[in-house]
Amino acid sequence: MGANIGGHLVAEELYRHGVRDIFTLCGGHIAPIYDGCLRYGIRLIDTRHEQAAAHAGDGYARLTRGVGVALVTAGPGVTDAVTGIANAFQAQAPLVVLGGAAEVRSVHRGALQEMEQIPLMRTITKWCATVNDPKRLREYIQSAIRIATGGVPGPVFLELPFDVLMAQVDDNELIVPPPLPPWPRMQADPAQVEQLVAGAPGNPNAIIRGVAFSLQPGEVLAVVGPSASGKTTLARLLVGLWPAAAGKVRLDGADVFSWDKSELGPHVGYLPQGVELFDGTVAENIARFGPVEKAKVESAARAVGLHEFILALPQGYDTEVGRDGAILSGGQRQRMALARALYGDPVYVVLDEPNSSLDEAGDAALAAALLELKARGTTFVVMTHRTSVLAVADKMLVLRDGMQQAFGPRDDVLAAIRKASEQAAQQAAQQVAGLAAPQA
Repeated sequence: MGANIGGHLVAEELYRHGVRDIFTLCGGHIAPIYDGCLRYGIRLIDTRHEQAAAHAGDGYARLTRGVGVALVTAGPGVTDAVTGIANAFQAQAPLVVLGGAAEVRSVHRGALQEMEQIPLMRTITKWCATVNDPKRLREYIQSAIRIATGGVPGPVFLELPFDVLMAQVDDNELIVPPPLPPWPRMQADPAQVEQLVAGAPGNPNAIIRGVAFSLQPGEVLAVVGPSASGKTTLARLLVGLWPAAAGKVRLDGADVFSWDKSELGPHVGYLPQGVELFDGTVAENIARFGPVEKAKVESAARAVGLHEFILALPQGYDTEVGRDGAILSGGQRQRMALARALYGDPVYVVLDEPNSSLDEAGDAALAAALLELKARGTTFVVMTHRTSVLAVADKMLVLRDGMQQAFGPRDDVLAAIRKASEQAAQQAAQQVAGLAAPQA
């Protein structure tokens, strides 16, 4: 029969749920957890201040789209972390903060750094609790992770008394919760465009005038119209590159232009009409010149049908593409830029003429990628001249001279266009017949 130290149980459960890094400042109340982290190979990143530990855990959660963990000692250590926790609460970042505490038996007896920590945390966390039973440590750690990452993400706080962390628990007494399912993919939020009026920055002339529509997660919108109708301007507005003179583009109710681009970027994909590749490797270009995650790079390349082609290059994914993708054809450059737009499994993607240089195989790969990601909840807006995209579209927007001519379900808009064309043809025929009729 084996015995477990409470601090080791905390580290074991964190490790079981994928935690490999913890931000902290050394404190006696939390020393048993440090010992457990050494046992399970969790890296302890020592900061100069508990506030820095909480901010670092918040930033780690935002950048990795996983859970961030901060470990702080009792009393002043917990209060020093308040600003970082409050920031995570406002940013809806999944931060787990583990705070040391005085021994349970010493509560209200003037123990070292004793204070009421739970009331302090109630207004800036999704959930906070004290663990008084060492047998339930693993259960509470799992609950903390589940709550921090579930639904609308946010910070949680667990108070861990020193005697609970030092307690020995026999294996047969442990309450071991079942494994959590994999962290869910972030879901797209409803997109809403509100009476948009906009032009190029610094130019008072409006290019887009009065465009308004809404999309639900997993919908594909095809935007069609003649050249100079405003499609590219609308694409730039939809991803927050250009500001609007009036109206708003909103995701989950927030103005896209005002959103912190470093926070928004990982969840958004954008393919501009003018494809640009940069000096660097294939993998670096697909990964947006951020940290290269091989699995995500390959997934994006496979989605657009480029994986086999890339493997055939001299150094595979490590091949230098040259200035502006000099080693690639126009279609290959466009597909690589499309892979970059899809990198990291974004939930909202805007594509400006994504198939203008694609051959039939590239067109088919684009349609397959749209269908696959649409089924997983990704929202797409596709500016296009080609009708092939319409086959996978749910809705359709017709632009002319920067104004919205029609918007709605694809089949309804297509039927309205056909009807208008037929009426125009009939009117033209009647005019021709009238001109041809003999004069009395």
